Amino acid sequence: MNTLQKLTAGTAVALALPLASFAQEDGRAVLERAINHAKSMSGFTVDFELELDLEVDAETENFTSDFTVAFNRPDNTFVYMNNRYQELSYYSSASSTTRVVPELEQYMVEDMGTPASELLKGAANQYTLPAIVIMAELTKENPLDNVLNGDAAIELLGQEDVNGISCDAIRFTYADFKVDVWVEQGDKALVHRIRPYLENEIKAIQERGGNVKKLDIDLRVMHWQPNQVDDDLLTYAADEGYEKVARFYRKPPPSPAEALVGQEAPEIELTRLNGEDFNLADYRGKIVLLDFWATWCGPCRIGMPILSKVAKEFEDKDVVLFAVNLQDEEAPIRSFLESSGLEDLKVVRDIEGVTMEPYMANSIPQMVVVGKDGIVKKVHVGVSPNYEEELRKEFTELTSE
Repeated sequence: MNTLQKLTAGTAVALALPLASFAQEDGRAVLERAINHAKSMSGFTVDFELELDLEVDAETENFTSDFTVAFNRPDNTFVYMNNRYQELSYYSSASSTTRVVPELEQYMVEDMGTPASELLKGAANQYTLPAIVIMAELTKENPLDNVLNGDAAIELLGQEDVNGISCDAIRFTYADFKVDVWVEQGDKALVHRIRPYLENEIKAIQERGGNVKKLDIDLRVMHWQPNQVDDDLLTYAADEGYEKVARFYRKPPPSPAEALVGQEAPEIELTRLNGEDFNLADYRGKIVLLDFWATWCGPCRIGMPILSKVAKEFEDKDVVLFAVNLQDEEAPIRSFLESSGLEDLKVVRDIEGVTMEPYMANSIPQMVVVGKDGIVKKVHVGVSPNYEEELRKEFTELTSE
């Protein structure tokens, strides 16, 4: 994986401007103002952008990630992140956490809340985290406590305008981490800019033999709305067509066999494992599941017991399953059926592989659903993480038509 591929959560950078001399407060006093103001807010809505400026070896990249965060103390949070590589949304309450990936049209729900600080950090990667972690601290009960009460050196750098707002710029260094933070002057004391120094990340790239010409991150807050949160932002209503999953997965590209959908199913005349003849035309009036498989196929061995289980639930609704084995010898077929508890599975043997071309079964397992009228209704290729739920939903719809 190259450096650019690691930047899936995106981010930002701009060159720091010279800071004017300013000494009315020291750095610690400025940081205390920012901390006290963060603690005083019941919540907030904020938009910020992270810009990444990168030159590593032959790679040059400059792009921005946009964030929206809505937070109500103590535990209601919404985080949205979008850049040209990825888009995601996170929602958390005291009892649940929902993560949404629009690109995959999937969402995942956990029966436990996630602290706002962790939710924010979950939208970062190794390069963007040093800036995001400062924003995350503002949601804690005691923000930046380790900096203020630790051994960190806190310096006042001067005064600078950020988006037309007069700010005090401070720098704090603790352990091996250094960051510049711009804090609004006056009672508000909102953070308007964060610029971490990515010395550790640069060193890691160099140790791998990379030549780092530039690696900068800059976070700029665009809109602060202290003590204002739209409750609609804090609750996820499942988008139409989105799939609820136990874990995110990337769906395989469409199979050529999907061209069969809406067409009359190609005829099959073969012999079953028990010696009986099999003619697909004999099963008009039933919903026929044709599962093309082989004993050497790992996903087939996983998917077959699931398919068999769900198919049995619909046997009284004219659903019948035939497992079309592709070119296996009889002994391994029987061995697999016995070890899997599938001795009653209706197996059709395609010794010569004659069904592979008309059914375009080049990638297995491939399950073809043939309707009562002999027309192909659906094609499944592979086994998804939610295979059982998908099949049950699909068969319910088919048998209710």
